[in-house]
Parts: sequence; structure tokens; C-alpha cells
Amino acid sequence: NTQGLDVQRAMGKPILSSFHALWSVGALCGTLVGGWTLQRNMGNASHMLIILIPVSILSLLNHGFLLPDDHSQLEGKKLIALPDKALLLIGIICLCSTLCEGAMADWSALYYQQVLTGPRGLSTAGFTGYAFMMALGRFSGDRLIHALGYKRVLMLDALLIAGGMTLALATRIPALVIIGFGLVGFGVSTIIPIAYSMAGGSRTMPPSVALAAVSTVGFTGFLIGPPVIGFIAHEVGLRIALLLVTALGIVIFLLSSTVGKKIS
Repeated sequence: NTQGLDVQRAMGKPILSSFHALWSVGALCGTLVGGWTLQRNMGNASHMLIILIPVSILSLLNHGFLLPDDHSQLEGKKLIALPDKALLLIGIICLCSTLCEGAMADWSALYYQQVLTGPRGLSTAGFTGYAFMMALGRFSGDRLIHALGYKRVLMLDALLIAGGMTLALATRIPALVIIGFGLVGFGVSTIIPIAYSMAGGSRTMPPSVALAAVSTVGFTGFLIGPPVIGFIAHEVGLRIALLLVTALGIVIFLLSSTVGKKIS
């Protein structure tokens, strides 16, 4: 992300969302490969090997293109710092987004399987729709951000998350569930790129340190989100547990207007 911000700063226009789009393409490829291996009853070892080989080759080929570190930005500044109020708000928005992403990654396939009884490989259809729309949202995100600005896009994202999950939970029609999951995917697509771009503009600490501070808060959601959903699902059922995603969309909507005033 620090590399992406350096390139974005040099180009003078939003591009970070497109960088994150490739992450979503990876998620989409992963779920397609997962569904394909399930349909063919392949073991986990074969599945992991199919992923390991191309990922290793791509990583080695691209490593040489990384930009050199700019150590001058760090001179005389703290390398470890707590986020200030503005960065903390950005981190909380990231936390809400990663909670949604973690819930979708770990529980959407199981929920879809409960809605549609069919071949085992089809259980990934809901997450595939989510991952596809996330990638689409990130590829188009830079243009949206350039046209509407950070605050408006964040608010739109929040509405899509809340509305999409509400639609998915309100019906047992598989096509509508997939559409709902897709709206959630489009909603979360640009939140992390926007948050990192805003953090990179911090005036209180270098971009790399600001990103680390925001990520520390934000990526906690990937760790705690799935078990929280699982705990609630055990008590009251998965459908009610996933209402947490709707609630998080509402929280993001409320916070986005506040954070927009702190950093622009």
C-alpha cells in the first residue's frame, strides 16, 4: 500500500483502488478454483499446490519492480506512533469494512448453501458474486472517487453494504441472495483504498507509519469478525448473525461524514 501511495502521489490522481482491484481478482480466482476442486473431489494438498505455483512465480517476477524506500521521510520522526483522532476514525471505518469482508469470506458460502440445496461446488456461488462485484467496484473506484470525492463514495459504499445484506437476508431466492452479496462486495470495494489514501495524507506522521497505524486498527476485523459471527450464529442462527453486516454498513455511513471533515 505504501508503494501504491508513492505511485499515486507521483501520478497526481487516484489509482489505489485499481491496485486493490487485483487483490479482488485474486479472491475471485481463488473462489473459482475452490469451487472447481470441490466439484472434482480434489484434496486440500492438490488445491493448495494449484494456488502455490502461479503465486510463487508471479511474486518472484514482480519483486524487482518495487520502488526503493524513501528514508528521508522517516528522519527525525517516530517509527511507532499511536493514531491521532483523525487516523483513529479512519481505522474504525477500516475495522467495520474488514469485519464485513471477514464475515463474507467465512460465512457467505455456508449461508448460500442453506438457501440453495444443490451440488457442493455451487456453495461458492454467493461468494463468487461478492468477489466479482468487489473487483468491478475497485476497477471503477478511482473514477468514482475522482468524480464524487472520498466522503460521498464512502457514504454510497455504506448504503450498498447495508442494503445488499438486507436484501440477501430477506429472501430465500438464490438469484436475489447473489445480487445482495454482490452489492455488499461493491460496497466494501473502495473503503480500504479510500481509507489508505486518506491516511497517506496525514500531516502528523509519515505515510508508511500512518498506514501501519490505520491497518493495525482496521485489520483486527479479519481476526475477530468470523468468530463473532460464528458465536452469534450458534446462539440465534446465521441469518440473524449476518445482520451485523447491515449494522456495520450503517456505522460506516455515520462515521464517513465525520471523518470527511478531518482529512480530505
